[in-house]
Amino acid sequence: MALDLQGPVTCKWGMDRCGFKSPIRDPGTGECWASAPDNCATDVAAAVEAAHEAFRCYRRTTPRARSQWLLKWGTLIEKHKDDLATIVTFETGKPLPESLAEVDYALSSTHWFAGEADRIQGTAFDAAIPGKKVLTIKQPIGVVAALVPWNFPISMVVRKAGAALAAGCTMVIKPSPEAPLSALALAFLALEAGIPKGVLNVLTTSLENTPGLSEALCRHPLVKKVTFTGSTRIGKLVARLCSEGLKKVTLELGGNCPFIIFDDANLTEAANALMGLKWRNAGQACVTANRVYVHSAVYDEFASLITERTSRLVQGHGSLATSTIGPVTTPQALERTKQLVEDAKAKGAKILLGGEQLKDTSGFFFQPTVIAEATKSMRFADEECFGPILSLFKFETEAQVIQAANDTSVGLASYVFTKDMDRSWRLMDALEAGMIGVNTNSIAGAEVPFGGIKESGYGKEAGKDVAVEEYLVTKAISFTSDTMAVDSNSKKLNMAENKETGDVDNGEVVIHNDDQIIDDGVRRALKSRHLQMIALGGVIGPGTFYATGFALQYSGPAGSLIGYIIVGLDVFFVTQSLGEMATLFPTTGSFNEFAGRFVDPALSFALGWNYWYMWGTILANEYNGAALVLSFWTDKLPNYAWILICWVFFMGTSLLGVLVYGEMEFWLATFKFIVTIILYLVAILINTGAIGGDYIGFRYWDDPGAFANGINGFGKVLVLAAVMYSGTEAVAITGGESRNPKRDIPKALKQTFWRILIVYVGMIFFTGLIVPYNSEGLLNATSKSASSPFTVALNQAGWAGAGNLINAIIIITLLSSINSAIYIASRTIYAQAKAGRAPRFLSKATSNGVPVNAIVFTNLFGLISLLNISENAGNVFSYLLSISGSAAFIAWAFIGLTHVRFRAAVKAQGMPLSSLPFKALGYPYVPWTLFGANIFLVIISGYTTLLTPFDLKGFIFAYLVIPIFIALYVGWKLWHKTKWVNPAEADITSGRREWLGGTDEETAPRGIFGKVKNVLVG
Repeated sequence: MALDLQGPVTCKWGMDRCGFKSPIRDPGTGECWASAPDNCATDVAAAVEAAHEAFRCYRRTTPRARSQWLLKWGTLIEKHKDDLATIVTFETGKPLPESLAEVDYALSSTHWFAGEADRIQGTAFDAAIPGKKVLTIKQPIGVVAALVPWNFPISMVVRKAGAALAAGCTMVIKPSPEAPLSALALAFLALEAGIPKGVLNVLTTSLENTPGLSEALCRHPLVKKVTFTGSTRIGKLVARLCSEGLKKVTLELGGNCPFIIFDDANLTEAANALMGLKWRNAGQACVTANRVYVHSAVYDEFASLITERTSRLVQGHGSLATSTIGPVTTPQALERTKQLVEDAKAKGAKILLGGEQLKDTSGFFFQPTVIAEATKSMRFADEECFGPILSLFKFETEAQVIQAANDTSVGLASYVFTKDMDRSWRLMDALEAGMIGVNTNSIAGAEVPFGGIKESGYGKEAGKDVAVEEYLVTKAISFTSDTMAVDSNSKKLNMAENKETGDVDNGEVVIHNDDQIIDDGVRRALKSRHLQMIALGGVIGPGTFYATGFALQYSGPAGSLIGYIIVGLDVFFVTQSLGEMATLFPTTGSFNEFAGRFVDPALSFALGWNYWYMWGTILANEYNGAALVLSFWTDKLPNYAWILICWVFFMGTSLLGVLVYGEMEFWLATFKFIVTIILYLVAILINTGAIGGDYIGFRYWDDPGAFANGINGFGKVLVLAAVMYSGTEAVAITGGESRNPKRDIPKALKQTFWRILIVYVGMIFFTGLIVPYNSEGLLNATSKSASSPFTVALNQAGWAGAGNLINAIIIITLLSSINSAIYIASRTIYAQAKAGRAPRFLSKATSNGVPVNAIVFTNLFGLISLLNISENAGNVFSYLLSISGSAAFIAWAFIGLTHVRFRAAVKAQGMPLSSLPFKALGYPYVPWTLFGANIFLVIISGYTTLLTPFDLKGFIFAYLVIPIFIALYVGWKLWHKTKWVNPAEADITSGRREWLGGTDEETAPRGIFGKVKNVLVG
């Protein structure tokens, strides 16, 4: 068999990336006789991704096709049986007949699992509810990582891979460094058998790189299951790693198997069985007899018999026809075997045979050793020998031997030899092992469930039904008799109501219509009033009415006011910088697009994803808030149920189209703005004593004070304010769907900022007048409405129904805030996909210009709000607040830098500033200040978590976005080898648009009331 070590099955990813090779030593000589690619942890991703890509198609192949591939694989294994056995002998040291027997066992697995592929079936049955049916279907779990040991390198691979491939899974095999060629040869034959490329992958490595590579495999998110055979110690590490991703795991771990011989046993049969079991592979098998318990009545007779039989063994290189036992496989195993024998000698054991390392050889040979008078104090009584040591323990009674046999942490296999069938049944029940042989050493077979209990692991690797089941997931489908009834009318499209018409080419609309579906697939339907209220609605959320309570607690009324003014000015200049570019280039997801055009394409990638998960976490927080608020009125539904109800509702409304969204947002934002003004009036009435009868004035600025918690509290306010102001820049993002960006964006930028500044600065100012920051109502609030300063103030004024009123207001604001969060995040990821910086399926837009996949993807991310199932909802709010706040500072910083680079391009290419539809204030000082100040703010945003006591979770969530952002930027830059854009070569032409028409011209406001209305609501 010609084995190409640089073929696709050897994971050329590793060979190409590092070029290193790991030597393979012949245990019979100790010399290096071959080498294999020495892959490392960095090569894991390529292998797993190849397997995942193959899984997309392989999972849909028919069971019959998979069965035929397995049979063909088995045919080729049989054809190359001698070659494979020779490889095994030189890798492990076992005699050639044993290697041939191992290949035969592997063949039985290919035949068995070929049949199992056809036997994968679901169920159908009637449910307890009349008229309801239940179906179950079995589907492959996905990419599987197989960590395979060296002692049976052929049979282990085929047993694991046979079940996985029968189920429809793909696999990445990590063989041991001692025996990699067996796995490579099997994968080579799998390709020859027609098994699709990428279905079976092999990552060979060295002993030094094994821990890192194995850990990377276990942690990789695309790996859905891990199957491991090895020691209990390593098995626990594997289980711990897999638990982080809740991966399915099969563990076939160490054994300390008892072999029990009663006084009525046929001693010759017992000796024959023990010889084949104990000395196979020089005792290096997990199911070998580790402790031989012999009844005292036949102890001496059996000890003499087994010693005489063992003395006939011929030890030598496994390739020699005369050899009946070979070396141990590794020098470490040789050293450990010597230590176990020396320990037994020191504790009074009697060496009946062997006990020494073979001299005059460089191979890893240790004499087959028979030890009598073994006791519990000796190491091999508690440890798995994994070497050529046969220890004889004496027992008197059945109860005594059961107790001794079970006195171990593991439970893989047990063997019993007796003619008493009653006793056999008792021991089958009493022995703690996953497999039991009664009067036989043959407990393994393709049709037999293989696996242990206790610390010998869990899961099965062979056997009817159970082995393939390890690689499957079960889905339950419930439906009533009405489920299958389809209303044919629902398939009809009322074309008369669809006034947008156009040709579709490859899923993208290419003909414009009355409402202008533009070349990036979305629809120009938003007017100036829509843009203003979208930004306003996105910012004036539920936090406007309860987050001010947090701000007061953090820093007091003056500290909060100063913090909100500072961040407000920050945002004002952000909108100025962004507006200058967005008015000239009105594109969906604009500012990250500008970063790629004027700074670095890698920055565009990083900023786009940063802005998307910023708004994704804001969305999740709003869902979290919705559940908390709704539970204020009723606790009959858990929080997660409210989250899911809201999720379904907003999924539906966000798919209706931008015009519906814009109109809905306009009226909701208008309501919020009016309510805010009304609450200001209420605050004034409370402060002056018109409500409650108590004049307050600035009393609470004196007692308890204007400031609270010093610089620590002020830092928290800055982060909170950043999240509350996030959304102002949405005016520029919506420019891609504006009817007249040249006119609408500057107008919206100017008016939106002042409305937001009035809302937040005014809200902080007034709430600081009517509620002290140390109010019990704020500090001990149990829901968001209860923590609202207005609830506290109205309760203090004697109105018991304040919580219900504020709750009603918050519910309505949630409609708007969630609406805006979905819109902004979905348009951001849509723009990323259109530019090739996100999966292409996210760029799909309907004929009405709705980016449907981006909306669904964004809304799915919002389900991280379900964290409150296991965490306190308030903690979840704080964690998500930290992420979105830090992400906002990053976005604002790079808007400033991008503006600087934009102006550099304008200057370098001689474009007159007079041609800009809108010019930002304070250039160049303002954008540079934006960049520096916001970088500083993101660095210090979580410093309070470092104070005593250290807040680990708070620290992680406060700074999580920094390494993510750096990784996104550096990863894209290295992968695509991007460079900073030369200003003289930057694109300042593509995407420039002038006003497209006059049918939607908005008339100037008339009269004083018209002007007031225009300032307030557009």
